[in-house]
Amino acid sequence: PAPIFLPTIDTFKSFGGSMTIPLEEGFTDGTYLVEIDVPSGQYEVSDPYLAYAATLTCDYEIITEVMGDPSVIIDVSPSDCFFRYEGELTFLG
Repeated sequence: PAPIFLPTIDTFKSFGGSMTIPLEEGFTDGTYLVEIDVPSGQYEVSDPYLAYAATLTCDYEIITEVMGDPSVIIDVSPSDCFFRYEGELTFLG
């Protein structure tokens, strides 16, 4: 049988993966690839009960994690692999 090709984030980026911004597409609560699904930058996550945001390595290990009520602000770096949030997302720039 033919080998199975499993692309890495670097491979996906090198092929110019398309970017979808969750805020514009109406996505909510989830984990997204940085610079592919979401641009790096500063985000505010709001939730009336508990807002949550984290940046993760490609192995899903936490780099930065913030929780708060009613909102949190997190900086997402181009070197972060994933961005996870729970709440309403606002891109601050």
